Amino acid sequence: MLAYKMNLHLSAEDFDKNGQIRLGALLYYFQDAAARHADEMGIGYDDMIADDRIWIITKLRCRIESSLSPEKNYILTTCPRKKRSRICPRDYYIHNEAGTIFARGTSLWSVINYKTRKLERIPFDYGDDLFEKDAFADGFQKLHLEHPEASGSYTIQSEDLDINDHTNNCRYADLVRQISRLNTIREFTIQFSKETRLGDELFFFRETEKEEETICGQLADGETVFCAKLTKK
Repeated sequence: MLAYKMNLHLSAEDFDKNGQIRLGALLYYFQDAAARHADEMGIGYDDMIADDRIWIITKLRCRIESSLSPEKNYILTTCPRKKRSRICPRDYYIHNEAGTIFARGTSLWSVINYKTRKLERIPFDYGDDLFEKDAFADGFQKLHLEHPEASGSYTIQSEDLDINDHTNNCRYADLVRQISRLNTIREFTIQFSKETRLGDELFFFRETEKEEETICGQLADGETVFCAKLTKK
């Protein structure tokens, strides 16, 4: 099976005041494993940018199956699944040596032209040695707000940016967590619609229903940047 494994040592900084792993930290480790695997396969940042192409995440979902702990060692395994036109699914599992899964995730990646920012066809094929069991059998649901409540704003800072000079996906997770009223999170989904850059101001809107919460970020003109859904543990 085409997969990449890396040892994962979690520190106290990866956890919030409630003792739960920070969403931003979790997504960072997923992203780091994906980047390392892409480099190993010859489709990493340096390989892609040489042809004016870059990877972007369009959707991401994760679930904490069992409590993770600081100062403990885990294994993070990531594996791509069969590509679909302009979409490359990739799954993630945090587990121990015995195979017990503590967290799982899935993401949809696409390729855009670095200069035009337009979607391009995937310029490679993984081959046949792929793991085809989806981390989530029900995939992604469409996210939207029925009765939005204004929940503040945030201006993108230089420390929020990634190597492509747009806001790092992990930062959105941290911003969402700051706005959320939920104490602990079992599941998190975020879907991206538009890039943001240095100086862009995001306006947040929230809707809470029972043990679920949906938070969306928009630009001043009302254009949606992302929508996220959190489910209470």
